[in-house]
Amino acid sequence: MGNQGSSHHHHAKTSTEKVSSTTTPTSLNRTETVVSPNSNTTNNSNGVSSIPLEQTPISSSELPNNDTPQQETPEANTQPSTPFSSSSSYYFDAPQLLGESEILIGDEGNSIAQQIRASLPLEQKLHNQWTMLYSNKKNGASIATFAEIVMYHGPMLIIIKDMENNIFGAFTSISLEKKSSFYGNSNCFLFKVDTEENNENSEAKKIVKVFPASGKNENYVYFNFGNKYNPYNGLAFGGRIGCFSLCIEQDWRFGKTCGDLITYSFSPQLSSDSEFEINVIECWIFPLSESVQIDLRYRAKAKQSKQALGEGNAAEIFIMKQAGIMSSDHDHIRETAYQKDTPNSSNNNVNN
Repeated sequence: MGNQGSSHHHHAKTSTEKVSSTTTPTSLNRTETVVSPNSNTTNNSNGVSSIPLEQTPISSSELPNNDTPQQETPEANTQPSTPFSSSSSYYFDAPQLLGESEILIGDEGNSIAQQIRASLPLEQKLHNQWTMLYSNKKNGASIATFAEIVMYHGPMLIIIKDMENNIFGAFTSISLEKKSSFYGNSNCFLFKVDTEENNENSEAKKIVKVFPASGKNENYVYFNFGNKYNPYNGLAFGGRIGCFSLCIEQDWRFGKTCGDLITYSFSPQLSSDSEFEINVIECWIFPLSESVQIDLRYRAKAKQSKQALGEGNAAEIFIMKQAGIMSSDHDHIRETAYQKDTPNSSNNNVNN
């Protein structure tokens, strides 16, 4: 199965076959994207279906002419518009999952992961592997534990399965951190998994619907907890305080979702009910960029200066290990990592 990272050590192949994506045209704002498998999908060497995405050719008359004076672009229409077709000339196989998922299981899970991958920003889309960073089933249903493990780890994918077996979630293009206000950028998006009946063979297929940022506000991500004076305690995406597109309560057991035409285009109620009970929540990350690795080193160095090695919490130990400045057995720190990333440091001793 493609969803077991431990059983597969191959790299997914990038092909030039077409990939099919159905979305709705808009003037300047992106809208709901539906990435769906069809009867023309192909199987790779592991039996994982590859999803074609159709590309609409661009005529030369549509390209800007530098010799012609350009007219000012009218202000974006703030009213919802109809879907448009996105274009891509490549498809991507289902990612290799490093970690045992309780949501992305079997061929169905491969298809869901593959469709989500097709909707990611290019930098994350090119990564062949996803690593499970957190699961409530493995790490415990606690917002504090979640925060210890996932904060400051760059872009991540949060996937939720509720007690009614609805699957939905969010992609954050930035690191999660505790703040009393919204943050993020327009690469963040929400998604939900729908079931589509195939009239030809009566087989139900899982279709991932993606709801990208509309550009109408910047209420992309909110994360805070543990203080009654916070505007809200929990993890939330889109909408506004008190009416989020998606939120997970501080108790880490329940959540809410409401339709949102503001932050995320055409975002509906993601679950079958506006209030849901969480069954599984998983957080997946991508290989860290060099800038994130350097940031992790600096954060780890600051934390190490306050606490003795091995006495930190789980997040600090994990950050040090990810940054390459702590050995796997917690026995020593590689001071060379500090020295490399700290200019004009005269007090660093290199221990071999």
